[in-house]
Amino acid sequence: PAAEALDTFLVAVVTKGSSATDGGDEEGIATMSAHSSAIAWTDLLKHSAMWNTSQKSLAPMLAVVAVAPLLAQAGVGYIHHIDTLLAQTTQPSVQMLSMAKMATTLKDHPHLSPREKSHLQALDSLLNNDHQRALKILLKLLQECPGDVLALSLAIDIAQTLGDKQAAMRAAGSVASYWHERGDRNILGYSIVTAWVALGFAVGGRFAEAERLANRALKEDVSGAGGVSTLALAHAFDAEGRTSEGISYLAGYDGVKAYEACGLSFFDSRVGGHGARFSLDREGVEGGKAALRMYDTNFDRIFHYSGFGTGQLMTEPNRKAPSTRGQRFTQGAQEATKSVFQSLFGGGKDENAAESSNPSAPQNEETADPNDNPKKATLEDVLTWMPPTPQVLTEATLLLLRLTINGTVATNDARWLNIRNAWSVMNDIYRQGSLENDTSTFNFYPLGDVVSCLFTKEGLEIHDDLGDTLNNIRTGMQIMGEMMNLGYGEEMKEVDLDEKTKNQWKLVAKLLSSAINLDSETGAVLNLWEMDGRPLVEHAICYAACLSEDQDTLAVARSICSQGVCLRANSPEQWWRYSIVLDLLGDETAAEDARAASISFGSGEGANM
Repeated sequence: PAAEALDTFLVAVVTKGSSATDGGDEEGIATMSAHSSAIAWTDLLKHSAMWNTSQKSLAPMLAVVAVAPLLAQAGVGYIHHIDTLLAQTTQPSVQMLSMAKMATTLKDHPHLSPREKSHLQALDSLLNNDHQRALKILLKLLQECPGDVLALSLAIDIAQTLGDKQAAMRAAGSVASYWHERGDRNILGYSIVTAWVALGFAVGGRFAEAERLANRALKEDVSGAGGVSTLALAHAFDAEGRTSEGISYLAGYDGVKAYEACGLSFFDSRVGGHGARFSLDREGVEGGKAALRMYDTNFDRIFHYSGFGTGQLMTEPNRKAPSTRGQRFTQGAQEATKSVFQSLFGGGKDENAAESSNPSAPQNEETADPNDNPKKATLEDVLTWMPPTPQVLTEATLLLLRLTINGTVATNDARWLNIRNAWSVMNDIYRQGSLENDTSTFNFYPLGDVVSCLFTKEGLEIHDDLGDTLNNIRTGMQIMGEMMNLGYGEEMKEVDLDEKTKNQWKLVAKLLSSAINLDSETGAVLNLWEMDGRPLVEHAICYAACLSEDQDTLAVARSICSQGVCLRANSPEQWWRYSIVLDLLGDETAAEDARAASISFGSGEGANM
């Protein structure tokens, strides 16, 4: 049973949950997908807890598969909070961190294979929030064991957390030939690996190869490789400004079918959020309503059910998982049998029915609404209704920032208050579960660390070990958040700004420009995956520069837009933003041409450039 649970959840990990089944559909498709993954995850955690006790560890790879994928994305602080919730369930002894730590005691055991040792060493690094070292270990493992799909998925997940494009490319390249040579042998999982290779290539800038591989994986196994393949195509389409195709694959009905079952760690919500960005790229303000609807579907619902949107840190589970199809069938059969016997042998109301019809009688626990009067929570409940991860919160914030910049959402919209509250809760979680040597709340996740500064009201803590680049960007985001006053007060006005306010926006643009300029001392730039960081690197900088009306900062914005219209020439939004910057620089003729290009591409009249 333990081996079966391991294999089942391992496949769920590399397919981002699309292989998992049996989730209840009464709460909608997104919850059904999360529930399906939770069922497989629960089974593995139970076995891992039995085999990796506080006294000894006999099956360390169970803990690796059960814990490492979440550590790769969310770090120790988040899992510490999940363990707090698991401790309130019917099986409080199931604790992710303790079983993972026990497993790593065997990381140098002579009876383990080199592959197992590498996985345990990487897990040990993740338990110390040393994602960089874990990534190096996994990249070396892929050189020696290119058939290790778990190592490939973990390496690319960690590379995204760190924003390391080259590492994702290197991970994909390390295994590409090995699997290509075996492509005609009908090896189980070949399409899934093809999708991961496509994602690594897309992130690394090899868009043509990535698109070919992703389409092949989609054609051969959409149910297993659909989610990762769609994300690979999203990176390719975004980099080339192919907004119509992006909408078709990520926001259209047929496209969504490819990834809607990928409910593990909110993968489906994050891909859906990228679909909203394509809608904005294609239609601008007109696409805002569709993008906002996708924001609510993919992100806002998570903040509501988790309590994050109201600023509540849940210390115990508060919702029950949906009933599986098997459970509903069993319950229905029992009710039908009961009804038949009542009809045959008297048919009167039984004692329980009489009590339930009496308003003064205590409500029967079996018939009570589980959310109003919950029974003891299970592991499945916790893993179905997980709180948002830092990645989910970061991507939701950047999408809402884009919706605000383009005028769809006001700065005092209730969604911004939900986001502000969610960041407050997230910071509390990571402070409570932080390690002693942590220098910042999200030191393992640079993009999340930067975006969280939008809501830092007090003096921003400067961390010397982060370097000038990251500290400048963090400071710029903090000032930007204060200027926009997101979630509070009256809507921010963008016209008739006084000189002091313009100077503040000039400072914001200058500080955020550190993301694209070489560090004066180290020569470093902020590492980001292109599609993940575009709302920060392009939209936020250009927005601040336009409000400053300063010629120097507008020149920076023009250089960003110039690169954009060359590399993403089919994006209407790119041309429209370029026209605004050119107008402010006084180049009216070029601005008019840029506006015409935007209108032409937006109405579908333009061809590829």
